[in-house]
Amino acid sequence: VVAALTTAGAADAATELVVNGGFTGSIGKGATIVSTDSATQIAGWTVLTNYVDWSNGAWQSSDGDDYSLDLIGGFRRGVIAQTIATQAGRTYNLTFDISGNPDMYREAGRFITVSAGGAEIGATQYVLSSANTRQNMLWTSRSMSFVATGAFTQIVFAGTSDNPANCCWGATLDNVSVMAAVPEPATWAMMIVGFGAAGSMIRTARRRNAFAAA
Repeated sequence: VVAALTTAGAADAATELVVNGGFTGSIGKGATIVSTDSATQIAGWTVLTNYVDWSNGAWQSSDGDDYSLDLIGGFRRGVIAQTIATQAGRTYNLTFDISGNPDMYREAGRFITVSAGGAEIGATQYVLSSANTRQNMLWTSRSMSFVATGAFTQIVFAGTSDNPANCCWGATLDNVSVMAAVPEPATWAMMIVGFGAAGSMIRTARRRNAFAAA
């Protein structure tokens, strides 16, 4: 029984919850500024604040499809979000790839702050090196987790920099994924024991009630 439940849990956890985590679309080659005025232009996503730069081949993407985002676009620090279906009380694993726009202010820190369900779950920095170029972005992966509090959870990515003058060259984002965490077999076993105990208590109570009625 534990094995069957674990297999079912693993299959459920393998379901991708993010729509268009690679930011694909139908824009021309180069970078396109997406603002709150065209907030839903990127399928599955909404620009909540200011602007993001949507790249189609302007620089190397992490997943090979040419598409990704710069979270400081159009002279403003942007915020983008997507609402996904979740289960209250369940743990979810969020992963994404991060790099940095290498065109200017290379010494400036490039940051992404991530929130889920209105609560910050982490912040991460990307530091450019002399090897970073548009052709070789040197993407790295990040992972975070959160516990859902409701049937839907809004995932939010916000771009920042530690240099106020860095208006337009921020952290780049790609390959966003959210999947449910798989409960450990021991957790399933404890749940089964709990269900069994509850069932035993119900059966005992029924027998007592039947005896009393007789």
